[in-house]
Amino acid sequence: MSELGIGEVGADGAAPSIAFCLMTADAIESATRLCAACGMCCNGVMFHSVPLLPGDSARELSARGLKVKRGKKSRIPQPCPAHKESRCAIYAHRPARCRVFVCLQLEALESGAATEADALGKIREARVLAMCVRELLHEAGDAREHKALATRCEALFTEPLDPAPHVARLRVTLASARSELERVLSENFRPGGTMPCLEKDRALQRPREPPDSGA
Repeated sequence: MSELGIGEVGADGAAPSIAFCLMTADAIESATRLCAACGMCCNGVMFHSVPLLPGDSARELSARGLKVKRGKKSRIPQPCPAHKESRCAIYAHRPARCRVFVCLQLEALESGAATEADALGKIREARVLAMCVRELLHEAGDAREHKALATRCEALFTEPLDPAPHVARLRVTLASARSELERVLSENFRPGGTMPCLEKDRALQRPREPPDSGA
């Protein structure tokens, strides 16, 4: 199956997200370019996992290469293995949550509150911050690129803490960088706009999952 950009409709009948159905042809083209330039709702930057919804088949998704964590609320850890070069390799068969999720930049584009250039600027800002967090994690010895940023950051702040002075300094810098990234994501990308709360002695907390409505 060919890889499709988010929002594209292919010959195999892949359905676009709900918001794309309401856009003009030009707006859909702009949205598709933005999604290809971003990918943060799939690559572990914006969310740590995607819950399965009624109608999703864990077996079918697993067969397509997704790792499904089963439980009371089954979910797919991020980064998503189907996200390749900012495109979805299983677009026609993606989970229901992915079909309905619309970030704030796409909402702004659809409503006319922002231009493609405006949204691209916000995407670039967030990606630079995410890269900064990744570099700090690598410096702290965490090279687990297959884990979501929030999961990796949380591990660094979980007891027992590494007492090495350089790691302690990195934790301070990382907490600041992660906080700034969370602010940008919450204000400009995540519907609802809320930031993760601190939990007990942890300096960082996993971001919430995408809202059920996705709109």
